[in-house]
Amino acid sequence: MKRLPQVFIIFLSVDWNLFNRREMVRALAEAVKKHGSTIIAVNRPLCPFTTFLKKRNRIKELFVPAGVERLSDNLILYSPKYFVHDHIAAKAGFLERLNIFALQKSFGALFRQLGIKDDRPVVWYYYPEQGYVSQIFKERFLIYELYDELADVLGNEITSMVIREKKLKVNVDLFLSVVSFLFDKYSPGYKHSYLFGNGLSRETFESLKGMSVNSQGQGGHPRIGYAGMVSDRIDWDLIREMALGKTGWDFDFHGIILDENIPRKFENVGNVSFHGSYAQEELPGILAGYDVAILPYLSSDFLNHLHPLKFFEYAAAALPVVSSLNYEFEDFPESLVCMPEHNAQSWIEAINRRLSADRAKLKEVGLEIAEQYVWDNMCEKLVEKISELYS
Repeated sequence: MKRLPQVFIIFLSVDWNLFNRREMVRALAEAVKKHGSTIIAVNRPLCPFTTFLKKRNRIKELFVPAGVERLSDNLILYSPKYFVHDHIAAKAGFLERLNIFALQKSFGALFRQLGIKDDRPVVWYYYPEQGYVSQIFKERFLIYELYDELADVLGNEITSMVIREKKLKVNVDLFLSVVSFLFDKYSPGYKHSYLFGNGLSRETFESLKGMSVNSQGQGGHPRIGYAGMVSDRIDWDLIREMALGKTGWDFDFHGIILDENIPRKFENVGNVSFHGSYAQEELPGILAGYDVAILPYLSSDFLNHLHPLKFFEYAAAALPVVSSLNYEFEDFPESLVCMPEHNAQSWIEAINRRLSADRAKLKEVGLEIAEQYVWDNMCEKLVEKISELYS
């Protein structure tokens, strides 16, 4: 068996409860367990200044020791602190050095507490401003995973992030990307690169596989559904226009609401509902109530290359999908996912056609596609790649 380190340290791009790749981390923990490795998922470190403004739910953590929560036998959630938010520190070298010093001390204490003596851990991060984590440990195997374009939601390139990403290439041992577009654009220049992808957990796949394909629309009203983060990535003007144009359809949104102003915009639109966050085990029941699933993102270069894991959940649930333009979906059958022109009338027509889809046939097609994107299989392959390079 090829060698792996005692510990993988994954610096999350957002706090654990918002991280949409939690199931990947859990699958990775299972994949490395037989190697005797532990995964430490690191919550976004708390800044004593921005926490009061941005994360009031975590203010109490500023006044207690760094949190250590064991999520499974070899998966730990760690919540450290640093001096100042890393987006700010990235603009001033001395602030970044203070952050590195704080985290070196914090991880030293954590390793002693857990009995870890690893002289070369795997260190994994998600965006350029986190690149400083490569300096926390004298020796490390560094993984940089990119799952979003280095741009804003309208597709405007963020120059500072692009410049920083290029400077950090020399430190990275393995570059990962979720979609082929980002892989082709950013992988040149890295020592090693791997197209990882997006997926769903084995448990979720099996639960969706066992679902009935019969729709449970209430009161004869077609239910058009979305299960995922409710954020500014969605084209809410498009949703409003469709809802007002098809008052006999119900538009249901399930998922954590990142901006409370979004539901307020629809207070006077009776056929648009926001149901809030849900536990993963509730997903089959939620999707069973949809007649058509939607991915109504804004149209931009940034969002046209997403690889949303919810697509594979929809596919496994035998739901016909109507999506904004997404080049990553071009290889999938149009019977499963169609991408109309980005206007309300085209979307209404596309959804209307999908309401009469052959769900039994979609079940067969959807399961075949979704099974290729199950996290435990994907993580086993990734661990093999890491072990080869690490050894």
